Formats: sequence, structure tokens, C-alpha cells
Amino acid sequence: MLNPPLLFLRLLLISLLLMLTACGGGGGGGASSTGNTPTGSGSQNNGGSSNRVSEPTFAPGIGQALLGPIVDANAGLYEEGRFNSSPVCTTTTSSANSNLGPGVLDFRNCNVNPNLLYLIVIRNGFDIDVNDDGNIDTTPTSNQGVIRGLISGEDILAGEFRINILTEVAYQNVSDLVTGGSSANEILSSLNLFAAQLVREDLNGDNIIDNSDLLSFSPRLNAGSLQQDSAAARNEILNAILTNNQEELRIMSGQFLRGVSKSYYFRNFLLNRHSFVHLVMNDLLIDDDILYVVGSDTGASDNNLVIMALDISDPLTITLVDEVVFRNLGTEPGQSQLAYENEHLYIATDEVGLFVAELDDSSNLSASLVINDADIHAIATDGNNHLFLSFFGFGINNESVSSYDVSDPFNPLLLDTINDLLAFNMEVQNDLLYVYGDLAVLDITSPENMLVHNRTSLSSGSGESFAVDNGFIYSAYNDGDSNGLRIVNVGSENFGSTSLISDINFPSEIILNDNFLHLIVYRDHVNNLLLTYQITSPGNLKLISTRISPLAFYLKKHDEHLVASNGTEFFILNKVGLTQGSSPLSNRSPIFISSSETSTDDDKIKVFYTAKAIDPDGDQITYSLVEGDLEYFSIDAASGELSTRIPLDYENPVDQNMDNVYELTLRASDSKGGFNLLNFSVDVSDIDEAAVPVITSPSNLILPDNFIDDSIYLVEAENTYENAMIYFINGGADADLFSLDALTGSLQLQDFNTSFDQPQDANGDNVYEVEIFVAPYNTNSGAYSLLNLRITVVDATINTSYQAGVFRPSSEFKDACEAPRDSITYDDFKGSTLTEKHWLRSWSNETYLWYSEIPDINPASDVTVSDYFDALKTNAVTPSGAPKDQFHYTVPTQEFEQFSQSGIGLGYGIHWIFGSPTPPRELHVAYVEPGSSAHLAGITRGMRIMEINGEDLVNGNTQELVNNINAALFPDSSGQTHTFGVLASGEADTGTYPQIDLTSENTASSPVLTTNTIATAGGNVGYLVFNEHIATAESALIDAVNDLADDSVTDLVLDLRYNGGGLLAIASQLAYMIAGDANTSGRIFETTQFNDKHPVINPVSQQAITPIPFIDESIGFSEPAGQSLPTLDLNRVFIITGNETCSASESIINSLTGIGLEVVLIGSTSCGKPYGFYPQDNCGTTYFTIQFQGVNDIGFGDYPDGFTPANSGDIGVTIQGCSVADDLGKELGDITEERLAAALAWRESPASCPTPPPVASLSTIQIFPFDLISIQSAEENSFLQNNRILWMK
Repeated sequence: MLNPPLLFLRLLLISLLLMLTACGGGGGGGASSTGNTPTGSGSQNNGGSSNRVSEPTFAPGIGQALLGPIVDANAGLYEEGRFNSSPVCTTTTSSANSNLGPGVLDFRNCNVNPNLLYLIVIRNGFDIDVNDDGNIDTTPTSNQGVIRGLISGEDILAGEFRINILTEVAYQNVSDLVTGGSSANEILSSLNLFAAQLVREDLNGDNIIDNSDLLSFSPRLNAGSLQQDSAAARNEILNAILTNNQEELRIMSGQFLRGVSKSYYFRNFLLNRHSFVHLVMNDLLIDDDILYVVGSDTGASDNNLVIMALDISDPLTITLVDEVVFRNLGTEPGQSQLAYENEHLYIATDEVGLFVAELDDSSNLSASLVINDADIHAIATDGNNHLFLSFFGFGINNESVSSYDVSDPFNPLLLDTINDLLAFNMEVQNDLLYVYGDLAVLDITSPENMLVHNRTSLSSGSGESFAVDNGFIYSAYNDGDSNGLRIVNVGSENFGSTSLISDINFPSEIILNDNFLHLIVYRDHVNNLLLTYQITSPGNLKLISTRISPLAFYLKKHDEHLVASNGTEFFILNKVGLTQGSSPLSNRSPIFISSSETSTDDDKIKVFYTAKAIDPDGDQITYSLVEGDLEYFSIDAASGELSTRIPLDYENPVDQNMDNVYELTLRASDSKGGFNLLNFSVDVSDIDEAAVPVITSPSNLILPDNFIDDSIYLVEAENTYENAMIYFINGGADADLFSLDALTGSLQLQDFNTSFDQPQDANGDNVYEVEIFVAPYNTNSGAYSLLNLRITVVDATINTSYQAGVFRPSSEFKDACEAPRDSITYDDFKGSTLTEKHWLRSWSNETYLWYSEIPDINPASDVTVSDYFDALKTNAVTPSGAPKDQFHYTVPTQEFEQFSQSGIGLGYGIHWIFGSPTPPRELHVAYVEPGSSAHLAGITRGMRIMEINGEDLVNGNTQELVNNINAALFPDSSGQTHTFGVLASGEADTGTYPQIDLTSENTASSPVLTTNTIATAGGNVGYLVFNEHIATAESALIDAVNDLADDSVTDLVLDLRYNGGGLLAIASQLAYMIAGDANTSGRIFETTQFNDKHPVINPVSQQAITPIPFIDESIGFSEPAGQSLPTLDLNRVFIITGNETCSASESIINSLTGIGLEVVLIGSTSCGKPYGFYPQDNCGTTYFTIQFQGVNDIGFGDYPDGFTPANSGDIGVTIQGCSVADDLGKELGDITEERLAAALAWRESPASCPTPPPVASLSTIQIFPFDLISIQSAEENSFLQNNRILWMK
């Protein structure tokens, strides 16, 4: 990340560069042949063939003008200190047939001072060998431009010099020095530097490469001596000279000098497709031949993020592969860092979160936001599907580094977090994570348990860029007062010590290349410097090259090239020659990077530390102990694992000075005789040996009939002492039938099998009872625990006969599964689909509220388990004619547990509103989850979906189309991308729709979507959109009510229009927080009534039926249990309802009216579900069947057709209020949105309502006739909708 001073400088330079590029010109035309053209014949020196270009006869004071030879040109000689004045001498280059040779410069008659620097300027004339083939061209090429060379007076007087393409290239790159009055020494110093960049051979034989070698260059004779040559680039420069295109000449000279193959403007890849205001790059990353570029449009009111993939396999011709644009992020994306892992690109932004992008085999780039957190500042990967992120918050002590499993790239799994650790940059090497900000080295051998080897704080200054090499961090250091290359020791000895190579002006980017370090530093507003150092030994650098480079802040390596970027353009630079002048390296010894101290617990023999060393030359390392308390420890020579040989007793120390600190010297050796030593200490800690073991294995076990395996169960326990445990059978009625391995805890059958028909347990009920004793091994603490284990044997031949009207207990069939899950976690055992259906039949008969109305269907009928369950419900209807039971569901248990606890569900983050499921269909967006893929793609409330993947959603009428639409609307896995054609609310339907790509992901639901306080003349009004009764709602509602209470609201508009229910306890908490203690004290929120078989006892919990109170404290869903809840203490509440307002949401309405609170309904009739259930898992499926009806404090609970506003005209329980249509054209919380506006109007003028809407309106269709071609309803894909759920605690 950028520190503030450098960030300001960078933005300033980017602005300057944008102005420069906006004013740029250039582009050479072809060279023309005009003017007085000399003939191509005549006497040739040295008697050569008449069509061959002869070599000149050099002598003191004589040189040559040479592109091909430039004949008949005007030459001026300008003197140091008078470069901007008139020439001190003029001459004309020789003609093609001159005896001296063509293009000869003769300064013998000029007064040349050997101690001065001169500029030779050649104008006009003709190039007689434009292609440098040695033959005189039939038609020479007119030179309309200028060719220049800077030369010392000494070299003029010596003669044999050439003013050529390289001297012009060098001049172009020092022209600012020449015209700006710089000294001759400064100019020559730059020229000598450029010479080292341009040529790799000593052309004039003086044993040094300097400006004199540029003056000796011949294109025909010496092209092979160039550091890197591009004939195309030379021809472009030649063409720019001959056509006098000075702008093109300046640009191409700069590129040629720096070894630039080509420069690319980031914006040019995008201008034909997007409208961006101020697009700049944030970071680059190279994987194979793909250059990934991330940029942001920071000048737009709608902030955009661009991710691009470019093919750089041919650096001369970079092509765009694909791109992804995230629009309307709502905030600037901020700075970005990139990382690559397992074929996926990760983009960490410090204002939005973490994106992941994938380039598939068809060159299609897709991306999704997978972590919505605005404080991600650094990123690293380890090559083993692990990602490391640093989180940072100014002024808040929440800096941290976290590890993630990204085996599924679109669903990162948090593994571990190190808190209070500040990281601007991170890098992984050799199972170590190097952190720079604070300085730390983390062992990430096990990313789920990151270990801190060493850690300290650094002095002020943040590393813009850093690189790690053999125990040292090299960082670009800028703290506002000093700048330079900072070298930080991260080895075990002298950890955190620093040195600084100063006098480096604003270093910005570092990259390591084998044993070399390249560093970009600021030079001026046009160029940077590229410094190359050889790492002669760890922490020691030798500067071997300083070169002018493009203005750049980012530097990456690719094959033989470097890729540099300045934020608006990027350059491809050749690396050849950068490392000239380096020295051979001798063997370098290993370096310890693990901590020099650790601790271990007493009375244990265990591995407690792993020594880590790295070898700069990549040699194999072996570890040994060479000094100190050796007899008590051993080290693995290969892995470095250090362990105790004997238990070390804290109460009886045996170290040399008896202080429980054991001293050792560790040695790391390489295969070439190199080694390093680490002085190391081990602090033995005193542990509470009396800690009681905690048994973690289950206390119940299910075994099938005739089970014959020996090992049936594993006892597992742990305590804070972390020692091994010892296990014994301590008793139990059936102890003699089992044996137990004392060290492993493996329980085994003792020479019998588990025959259900011939039980051998003490009381013959097939439940075997064993008491197991567990204690820490090798201690005399007396601490122990007992496990009372019950082993139940079930009948493999379960009675599955069927007799109509006769029901066997459901317990006989429970957990007998066609595909049982593991028996340690679950009680499953082998059964069949028939046993699963028998369980459903018996369980429904026992607990279903209207059990007598269920058709009795033979479980052996040829239907699936799911279809069988669907039939086990009443077919009766309500007074309105609606089905009495509309709420019969099954959900995979794993999916239900994930959503109910965390609110995480698969999709795009869109809550759909369905109109008609059959043509012409209507599908609208009700709301979008913040931070979801839909939100980031620009989906907004009220949009109507017209097309999906190019298919007509509105009128399409084939089963294949419907299947495709359902697959897109309700994806079954993350990472699926579908294209939606949308019509924004209020826009005319022209038949052409904007196309938006959405990628499915696990999206967290926001139970409280919006909380606002609306100021009115009559006091503050709270507005709260509550959408999900899930576990995370507990903390969200507490925060919302606290905010409203702080604003002293006198009324509340509770928006439940899209809340389908959920946890009844959450509803009770919210009702209490609205009404307050005075209104609810001693009153009942809801009493549950089960079927007539269970008038007193709850058939699920087997506890006495007791009323549910208004819950006045947190109960541990997402807040610590037992905390008092905040209250608003209101006597009236406005509740916005719709036909999705269901179950637990309706219980809020019913409970508040039951205690006399004034409730005003605004909207439409609620769904009508005074019923609820306990989720019941069996064989991996969670079943929801109606088991109880809820009644309020006055005993009322009959609202199967819902609650309805008084003027609606619907059948239902009438409550005062207004029937108002859902206003999809306005955002939720907009005071002009019709339902909210009606609530505010009623508050000012009670009983005043707008005109009721037509009866039919957009709504979520509950049940569709699936024999028609229709799309699925939202309820078929949102199992918590329309539910009232109780939990077994």
C-alpha cells in the first residue's frame, strides 16, 4: 500500500503524465526523395566497385555523418556553453564520389579546444544507403531532418568518429541537459551511462564502454554489438530523422535507449467500449504469458473497477484477451494488490473487498466479489490453495493477518487469524509468511495454525514495495524525511536490525531476479532511474547498473523482459545487459529465520519447536545440536523438529543454572561446508496439572444388528494440559462385554456380536451401558472425567409391514437410512427408502397438527421419499379457498444449518418478486443484498428481468427455455455466470435491454436491510426494514434499536413486507424491544398448541407446554446470552406488510395486538400462517411439517387468510390501516415510496388512506401449477420463507 507522501507524489505525476500524453503527437510518415538529388555514380575511394559504398579515409579532425552515409549535408559545430548560440564552425559533408569517401566531416580548419564538449548538428543532405546493405541506392533518400552527436574536442581532433543513429538517440535523451545549461561533466556522465545501455562491446578498443563507443558505431558493421536490437525500431528512428518528425524521434529514441519494445496506453484498450473519466492502473501481475491489470475509474461519480487480461507472449504485439468491469461500486475501489493461486487471480482492494477472477480455456474472464470488507491492504498466496490477507483500520486496533483455504476459489474458508499485526505488504517463501508494516515472520506450514517465529515494530515509514531474499527484506522506504533502500534483517540473529542506502530519491518498486535486485526510483517528471544491484551476500548489495527508465511505479518480470507501469501506461523493457558487471558468488552459508527462543510445558515428551533456516544457494540443510543442555533434547536432522527426550519437571529443573531456562546452540549446515549457529533458549512452563479432561466424543452410539467389527468406538478427550490421556473401563452394567485400549481409547467388542434378537446387555433392551474413566497420562494430579456411554443396537430387519390406520412408533424407523452418514457424528445406520418413508408416516401421525386429515398411503408405493413426504399433509382449504397447508418443506440438512445460522445462501443476492409464472411473465427485483454480485453489477430495486442468457423470459414457452431460466434464476453451485437483460423501473420497453452478467456465489443475507430516522414536525420516526428471522438478526436488531433509541424516535415504521418468518425467539425479542417492559411485563408473546394427542406435553421436546414470554434479553444467537435488550417503549407501531409477511412476522402483529398495542397495517394482506414447526433431520434431509398453532396473550391465533388492512376488501383478519401497492420505483426508505409515505400520512392524519390498488398486484406466487410451463417460485428456493421455527436447545 502507498504511504501518504508517496501517494500524493504519484497522483501528481500521473496528472502530469496525463497532460503530457494528451498533448502528444507523432507518427512518422515515409521518407521522401526531394530536392537536388546527387547521382549514384562516380570515382570511389580505394578503387572499389562503382555501386559499393566505400569506407572513408579517416584522419585527425575527420569523421563521418552516417545513417547510411549522409552526403552533401550542412554541418555545424557548437561549443560547450554556447549550445544555444551560433555554430563556431560550419562545413559540408562530402559527396558520394569524394576521394575522402561519402559523408565525410572535415573539421581540420576549425579551432577545436580539446578540453571542451561540442555538439555536431547535421542538416539536410541525402542518405545514399538507406538500408545499410553496403550498396549505393539508385535513388538516394532526402534527409529533411537533423542528426546530432555530442563529442569532446579531444575526440574531434583524434578523428575517426561517426555521427550516427546512436549519437542521435543519446542526444534525444540528454537534450534537456544540453538546453538547460548543465555542465559538460553532467552531460558526459549521462552519455557514458547511455552507452553502457546501448552497446555491449568496446567498439573503439580503449577497454571501456562510454560515449566514444557511440561515436564509433556503424549500423552496417556493428549492429550485433547492441545490447538488444530491433531492426523495426531502428527503422522507425531512421524514418523519423529523415522525415523530420521530431516528436516521433523523441519517443522512439527514449524507447530504444531503455530497451523498450513498445509502450501501451491502458486507456486505449478500453476507450472503444467504455466511458471512463480518469482510469489509472492499480497493480499488475504476470502469470505465464498473461499480464493481469487492475485499474479504477476514480474520477467518475459511479466508481468502477476494471480487471483485464493481456497476452504478452509477443512483447511487440500485446493483445487484449478479455476484461471485466464492476460498475457503481458506491465507493472508490482504492489501492489494489494482486495475487495468483490455482488458476485464479485475487484482487484485494482497500475500499471494497476481495475479488476473484478466472480466465477460462475459452479466454473468457469472469470475476466475483468473495469477501466484502473495505479494509484489505495486502495479499499473498502459498501455491497450495491458501490465501493470506491483511486487514487494517486507521485509529482502530483491528490490524490482523488471516489465512484462508481457497480450494473453492469463490468461497474462501477462514482458517486462522493473527490479531494486532499490521501489514502493508506480505510475501510467502519456503512455508514462511513475511509481513512488512509491523515486521513479522510467520510459519505457515499449517495455515490453519499460523505460528509467529519473530515479530517487532519498525520505525516510521511504510514500505511501498518490498522483496524477501535469504533472511533479509529489501524495501522502498519513504517516511517524508528520508528516502532510500531499507535492508531489514529477518533472520533469527539481530532480527529487525536495519540499514539504509540513502540518497535514493523516492524509491517506488523493487523486484528480485535471481541474485539481482532491480529498483525503480524517481528522477524527474519524465523519467525514472532503474538501479540494478547484485546481492553479493545476504544483506549486502553492489550497485552494478544505473539506467534511465520510463516513469513507472510498478515493476514485474516476464521471461527476458520487465513490465513497468506508471498508472496510465505500461512498458515492456528488455532485461538483457542489466546484470553486466556482476561478480561470481562464493558459497553462502544457511541463515536461521526461526525464533531464538520458545517455551514448552513441563512433564511432557513432545515436539515443541521447529528450527527453520534457508540457504541462499538452495543447498540441502541439515540441523544439529552442538552445545548446551544437549542431554534433554533431540532434533530431527532433516525437518528441524526439536523435542524433549524426557519430561521436564517445572518443580525439579535440571538445566545448568536450575532456572527452568534451558540453553542450546543449534547448527544449520549446507552440503558445501557452510554453516550457521543459533543461540537458543527453551523456557519450561508450569501447567495446571489438575485440569479436568473434557471428553469430546459422543456419549451415544448406534450399532446395527450383528455388527462384528472389533473396534466400535474411539474415546476422545482433551484438557488445558494437552497431555496424552489414559483410558479404563470403570464400570457400567455391561462393562464385561467390552475391552478398551488404555493408550488409544479404542473400544472393542469382547467376543460377541450385536444380535438384536438375542441381546446380551444386562436388562435385555439392546442398550449396552459402559462407564469409561479418562485421566491425563503420567501425572499424579488426580484429575479425571467419566463417560457414561450408551450403545444402542438396532434391528436390521425392521418391521416394514403396512396396515392401514396402524402406526408403529416412529423411533423404530428413525435414522434407518438408505445412505447413512458417518456413525460418529450422526445416529444413522443402514436402512432403506422404505424405512425412511415409514418414519415419515409415523412421525407425521404423531406430530402433524391435522394428523387426522392426512391420507394414509402405503410406504411401499412407488414414489420417492421426497414425493411421499409431500403427500403427508391435509388437503383442506381456508375460508378464502386457499390451501390450509401451504408450508410443507424439505431442505438438505447441511444447507439449512448453514443458512439458518449465518444467513449465507447461494445466488446473486437478489430477492425476486414474481408476477405471473406463465406467459406473459413478470419478474422484478424487490431488493439487492449490499455487496453481493448483483449489487456490484448495478442491479437495483424495481428492475424487471426481460431476458436471461438471450432467451425471452416474458413470452418464451418451451420446456427447454423454462428449464434454462430456472437454472439461471436459482443456480445450484457458485461460480455460474448468466446474462440478464433488464428493464429499469419507469423506463419504456423498446425491445432492447442492457445486458448484465451475474455470477452465483454464497451471499450473506442482511436481516436488517435499512435503519433510518425520519425527522418530522411531530418528532422523529424510526424506519426499520427487517427481512429475515435468522440467528444473525439478533445482533442486527439490537444495533438498530439502539440507534433508534439514541435518536429518541416517537413512532416506528416496521417494514416486514418481504419477511417470511424464521426463528420465533427473534420475533419475541423484537416485539419486546418495540413495546418495552411496561407493556409486556407478565404478558404472553405466544402459546403453542399441538394436536389433540398432546394437550399438555410438547411431542418434540417432551417437556410440558409453557407459554413463550416476550424475551427481554439476548439468548446467544449472535450476541452473548443474558444481556438486557434495548427498548423503544412505544404504544403504537406501523407495520408494512405484503403477502410475503408470514409466520414469525405475523406473530409480531398478533402478539402486539394481543397486549393492546396499537398496530396500523400499511400494504397488503399477509400470507396467513399462524402455524409452526420444529426442523427435524432424518438421513440428511431436514423436514418441516406443521406441528403447532400459535395463539397470543388473549388466546387468538386463527388467521389462516392473513392480516389485512381495513380498506383492502380481502378476506382475512382486519386491522386498521391502508391497502397500498408495493412501490418498486422507489428505494426502500425513500419517504416518497408509497407504503412508507402512507404510514407517515396516517401519523399526521389518522385513518387517511390513498386509493386502494386493484386486488391483483405483483407478489411472490406461493404455489404454481407445475403442469403448466412456468418458472419456479421464490418460496420453492428459499426454505426459510413463510416459516415459524422453534429450536430444540
